[in-house]
Amino acid sequence: MLKAIIQARGPDGSEYRTTPGTSLAHQRELASNEIGVPARIFMQVGNQRFGLEYGSLREGAQQLAVIADRDLASRVVAAGRIMIIERFFPQKGSWWSRELKVSAAGLEQALHTSLKDCSAR
Repeated sequence: MLKAIIQARGPDGSEYRTTPGTSLAHQRELASNEIGVPARIFMQVGNQRFGLEYGSLREGAQQLAVIADRDLASRVVAAGRIMIIERFFPQKGSWWSRELKVSAAGLEQALHTSLKDCSAR
């Protein structure tokens, strides 16, 4: 999980720029029966679900990501976990799905910053 960062930019350092929100990346290694099978991958935090955007697929590993609002980290801490949902839709046979529950234990301490609104700058 990456937190948005505000930095001074421009010739005199008076221009402040930030990323649009919080980015969460997920890397998965595909099993032999998953390679080439159409799939949809979602991340769920509490009742909010995000579709993950596909990144590169190399040597059976795939990277996916989502950019959400800056409150995502707070919601993950409050929910206590992130759920990754994978749904596979083969051309022949029945579809299947898998859920992976990832604990958020220690996330707030790992952020090394308070989870406050810094937009007053």
